[in-house]
Amino acid sequence: MRATGIVRRIDDLGRIMVPKEIRRTMRIKDGDPLEIFVENGAIIYKKYSPVAELKDFAQKYAEALQKTTGHMCFITDRDNTVAVNGVQRSSYLAKSLTPQLEEIIENRELLQSNSAAGIKIINDQTITLRSIVLYPIISNGDVMGSVILASVADDMGETDSALVKSAAFFLGKQFED
Repeated sequence: MRATGIVRRIDDLGRIMVPKEIRRTMRIKDGDPLEIFVENGAIIYKKYSPVAELKDFAQKYAEALQKTTGHMCFITDRDNTVAVNGVQRSSYLAKSLTPQLEEIIENRELLQSNSAAGIKIINDQTITLRSIVLYPIISNGDVMGSVILASVADDMGETDSALVKSAAFFLGKQFED
């Protein structure tokens, strides 16, 4: 844990304001949930990701999708990759999404393109994608993340789109109740 040198007072309602610089650096937006931990007398706030809570399950799902389609599969929360299959995991797992992809997810857009030149999943992506299908994971009206199939060839079709949409709906249902 590193010190920031920033000190804040708790107000009479027990609230603490997280400085804008820290929110920007940590990519915390209005309405984002924070998880609270207590460790060795310290209170620790961590950005909460429900999708990351299911990372083992998501990894198995990504593996099944990749084996079924032959395409790279990524399952993300709103900010990072949570599960990856079909590419070198260490290069893509737990990496920040590009701002372009974050915006597509936040806008609840279906992205299907066989000319995905210029679309990157992570900032330091080394693979040039030619096809991509992305569908957001939505639960109780909230965007939780996305399911993405990607390929270096122009070979994505309606079946791939249907599989991604089905996977996103299924994962969204895991958060309900």
